[in-house]
Amino acid sequence: MKGFTLLELLIVVFLLSMVALSAASFLSEVDDQLRYEDSLARIANVREAALGRTLTVDGRPLLSGFVSDIGRLPDSLAELLRPGPLPSYAFDPATGLAAGWRGPYLDVLPELLSGQRHLRDGWGNDLLLSRAGTDLDTSLRVQSRGGSEGIYAQRFPADPQWLIQPSDYRLQADTLQLWLWNFTGADTSFASLGDSLRVELAAPVNGAVASNFATSLTIPVPETRVAPGRRLGLRMPFAQALRVPQGRCAWRASDETGTALASWRQFQVLPRTSLELDWEVR
Repeated sequence: MKGFTLLELLIVVFLLSMVALSAASFLSEVDDQLRYEDSLARIANVREAALGRTLTVDGRPLLSGFVSDIGRLPDSLAELLRPGPLPSYAFDPATGLAAGWRGPYLDVLPELLSGQRHLRDGWGNDLLLSRAGTDLDTSLRVQSRGGSEGIYAQRFPADPQWLIQPSDYRLQADTLQLWLWNFTGADTSFASLGDSLRVELAAPVNGAVASNFATSLTIPVPETRVAPGRRLGLRMPFAQALRVPQGRCAWRASDETGTALASWRQFQVLPRTSLELDWEVR
């Protein structure tokens, strides 16, 4: 039986090496692609943690998430995992609202060595958070540092892409529409409410309910008579656009002297909508 010559053995070894290198390169590319997709999924989870999921209860949308609880975007990714100085979630009996940190807002397991939760990309690096703007005009971007080589060795998503923009998490209103519903059982002109109404708004601010979120929004009350079960619309333009975070807020009306005419009433703020309030006057 004839065996292989040395040259033939070298050729076989060379070919096997090439096959092994090709397989290793292919597997490395597949691994990087999986890490890339995992990183994008984790970045998308940050958006959901901040904005929450829109649930429907009794046919009405109900918002959750960091913004709805705190009243702003997170200053850091750590705020989605740990409260830090933020107050705990608590009920405000005056307005009927609740605010505060009730996370963690992301499902991240504690790391074995440190016992701490960290939000990392598919390569094990900390995700990068950057912000632009202030208060309720802030935009937020979250990026991965990427891999160590090839097309994945760069930050992504690309810089121009904002993960969250102001219109995603707050309402910006140029006018307030207040509907007065006549539930008195008789024609009325709402004259008993006074010549004008003041509207006060309450909303979460840095994790606490601020009952003076917006005040002195004065609306003249006309003498128009309204039949029972019908409504009268009062419209007031703002000198500057009013920005309100998404989620549960509250409002109440008072007369021109500041005396409350009704208790606080809750309403839902949704991005990209108008500011309309309903008051059933009895």
